[in-house]
Formats: sequence, structure tokens, C-alpha cells
Amino acid sequence: RESKDRIRTRRQVISGASDEAVTSLRCYCVVLETGTAGAIIGCRRLSSKGGLGCPVLHHEIEDSLNATSFVTLMRLAGIPARVVTGYQGGEVNPIGGYLIVRQSDAHAWAEVWLKGLGWVRTDPTAAVAPERVERPFDFALGGDTTIGIPVNFGTVDSDLLRHAIKRLRLSLDAVNASWHRWVLGYSDQRQGDMMRRLGLEFLKGARLAAGMIVSTSLLLLLIALLLWYRGRERLDPLQVDYQRFCKRLQKKGIQRRSYEGPKDYSKRVIHRRPDLQTEVGAIIKLYIELRYGEADTKPARHQFHRLVGRFHP
Repeated sequence: RESKDRIRTRRQVISGASDEAVTSLRCYCVVLETGTAGAIIGCRRLSSKGGLGCPVLHHEIEDSLNATSFVTLMRLAGIPARVVTGYQGGEVNPIGGYLIVRQSDAHAWAEVWLKGLGWVRTDPTAAVAPERVERPFDFALGGDTTIGIPVNFGTVDSDLLRHAIKRLRLSLDAVNASWHRWVLGYSDQRQGDMMRRLGLEFLKGARLAAGMIVSTSLLLLLIALLLWYRGRERLDPLQVDYQRFCKRLQKKGIQRRSYEGPKDYSKRVIHRRPDLQTEVGAIIKLYIELRYGEADTKPARHQFHRLVGRFHP
């Protein structure tokens, strides 16, 4: 609060000002001297000499009453005045890059009409409680919520837990703001902004519809290919080598029947091609041991792969 000496000096400075300015500043000095704008029901009109005779109540009241009381004082003095409402301050969210304005930031101030200056803004709350204007409310974690207790105002806080909770709160608020901006509030303008950021501003009207159809089709095709690839049958390398062996014999006119097992197939091959008895016998014997026996080892698989690779009927 300003000291009485500063108030007295301010009164002396305006000795050459207009009557409206002098009266306005005197009313402002009442606020400074009493510490509140208070209720002024029953206030006497200012005398023609500019004297103030308003009994102001000494208790703290909110800024809207401060502004209303100050405007009433001005009107009693014959000076046009009005109450203006809006918001004062806010909290910057560095994560989302925007300003959070809450209902607790709602504020009211006054404007008076001065000749040659027009409407001049005056904030009585700045005189009564400067911290209300300079800093936001501090809603402390786990603080007392009893109605009527003094309100704390935000200060520099070094507590690690409170800082972490504040960071978490700002992060959640940024997520909520993004949801409202890009989902609930996704308009034609935002769609155009996103297309410009992606360098696709040329896609408009029919081009945009065609682009969406093509991109959706490509996406569905990609999903289908992935599902087919994951769902297709994956053959055992042993089976792959055995099928390669059968295909080489098929090219020579000895095709394996669908119901034919490896033993029966080898007998028929040897009957048709006695010269292949040694090679076919070794391949089929090792295949049966690997496929149906207990000799399925890595060296045995490598040996089978080499035998099939060298087999050229």
C-alpha cells in the first residue's frame, strides 16, 4: 500500500488539474487511506469545495465491490463512471504454449470520464490488494478450503513435490486442450491449416476426396498384405528341402502322389530308376529319421540339406 506521504504528494501535484480529475484522485485516495472501497450506502454527496465525507467500512471485499463502490463515489461526485469486467492475469502453460485463464482470474475495474482524456481506467483493487492484481490465486495442495479464510496468492515455489504436481497438471491440461482443438473443434479452417503444414494445400474439393479414397485403399491393401503374411503357412526348412527333392524327381517324370509316403515313394523311384538307389535311399532314410525319429539335430539337418543340394537325377 502506498504511504500517506505519497498520497499527500499526489494531492499536491494535481493542484492545476481539472475538477473531475481532482475529485477522482481524492476518491482514489480514500481507497488508499482506508485500505478498502467498502459499502458506501448512506454516503453524503461531495461538497462544492470537493470535500469527502463518506464513511467507508473497514473490511476486505472482492474486486467487483471495490469497482462498484468506486464508481458510486464518482457518480455521487457528478463524474461519469462505469464498471468494466473481464479477466486479470492467467497462467502460461509452457507445454502447450498457451495462456490458461480461469474463472478465478475474473476481475472488475472502473473507468471514469475526464475532459480531454476520455475514459480513463482506474483499478481500486490495485490499491486495496496489489497482490490480487500482480499474482494469481495460489490453490495449495491439501490446503484449507474453509469458506472465509484469507486467500493466498502465488509466489515462487521451490518445493519439488508441488513443482512436479504442477507440471503434471499443466501436462493434463495441454492434453485436454489438444483434444478440444484437434478433435472436438476440428473445423474446415483447422483442416486447411493441417494440410498447409503437410504441404498438401493443393488437395481441395474433388482432389481431396480422391486423395482420401486412394490413401484409404492403400492403407487397407497394406493391412491385408500384413495379415496374409502373418497368417500364411510357414514350412519347416526340412519340409522345404524334401519338396525340392520331390520336384527334381517330378521333372524326370516321377511325380509323388498325394497319399504316398516317403518309403513307398522311394521304392517306386528306385523301381523306375535303379541307378538312383544309393542317393535316394540315403536321402529318404535321413528324412524319415529327422521327420519321425529322434535324430532331429542341427548337424543332421545340415547333412540332409547338402544331400538334397547334390542330388541331380
